[in-house]
Amino acid sequence: MPSDRSQAHGHREGDSHGGQRGLTDPDYWDATWNAISLPQVLSFEHHVNRRWDDLFSRYLAGHRGATVVEVGCAPGSYLIYFHDRWGLTVTGIESSPVGAALTRQNAEMTGTPIRVIEADLFDPSIDERFDVVWSGGLVEHFEDLAVPLARLRQLVAPGGLLITSVPNLNDSLYTSLTRRINPATLSVHRVVAPSDLSKAYRDLGLEVAKVGYFGTWNLEVVNFGAHHRMQVWANRMDRGMGRVLGAIRARGEGRWLSPYVVAVGRAPTSPITASPSRSR
Repeated sequence: MPSDRSQAHGHREGDSHGGQRGLTDPDYWDATWNAISLPQVLSFEHHVNRRWDDLFSRYLAGHRGATVVEVGCAPGSYLIYFHDRWGLTVTGIESSPVGAALTRQNAEMTGTPIRVIEADLFDPSIDERFDVVWSGGLVEHFEDLAVPLARLRQLVAPGGLLITSVPNLNDSLYTSLTRRINPATLSVHRVVAPSDLSKAYRDLGLEVAKVGYFGTWNLEVVNFGAHHRMQVWANRMDRGMGRVLGAIRARGEGRWLSPYVVAVGRAPTSPITASPSRSR
């Protein structure tokens, strides 16, 4: 499921917010989305996607009709999943015009009622609250982790959930591969440890329901850049490893092999104010 937004996230992190700058520029994301073919839906042949389904089932099952927003939503695959699998009312925020158009087209091709808001995450006109706020591979593209997380927190309804996923670059297998294959990718990422997300969530008044390394294998975390043949090889290995891991119902997760760091937090039922300011 969530791959790193170095391959796919629509927020324009090169902009400056509250004195904090992102680590990429707008052209980076438009070029990413221009390379995507449609339709795009999630496949559960891959073991890591079934693990994501396990996680989401813990928090989303039985909440049909609840609202979910994905920030950096292109090409809309996760929103299609949330709608079809859990019956949620889905909204996507996407600042890349190319990514927003791609999401709308994907929604039309799959018959999914996705509302796409083409705007920057920090656009003050976005003042709605959602039962679930989800981002996969977004916040690590900011110098100060607290800035995007505080803004995401503002979108969470009282009693709602904030679910964040980032690539695991904590001296993991994926860090080693990226250094050898496409080291420039590391310059647009901030390394985020489970403890970083845990502290940030608590600082924002969220009850931490889950935080830690997640998944057992996924080479999609590695941005192969122009190494297309290597990408094909990696995709084949992912499929093979997925079958093996699925067959043995692998659950071992840790710093070296887990592709993601994940946090799930719940907001209190009484609203609190969180502003995207510098972390303490």
